[in-house]
Amino acid sequence: MTLPPLPDEDHHCESCGLRYGDLTPSVARGLIRSHPGRYRRRLQHLPVDVLRRRPAAGVWSALDSACHVRDVYDVYHTGFAAR
Repeated sequence: MTLPPLPDEDHHCESCGLRYGDLTPSVARGLIRSHPGRYRRRLQHLPVDVLRRRPAAGVWSALDSACHVRDVYDVYHTGFAAR
């Protein structure tokens, strides 16, 4: 499997607003550690049809967003473990 290239250090995600250049290692660790609990609390009680519903064309559903975060962490973990 070929991994996609890692974004530049000054990458800005237009969808979520995250700016890599603004992150310190401490802030990044805090975000990473907080995500599983935050997602679980907000999503665990929602019915599947609500999780999959896209609010508008071109806008991700809650499930799309949660899976994206999971996939990003998997890519970064794999990339960092290989270095």
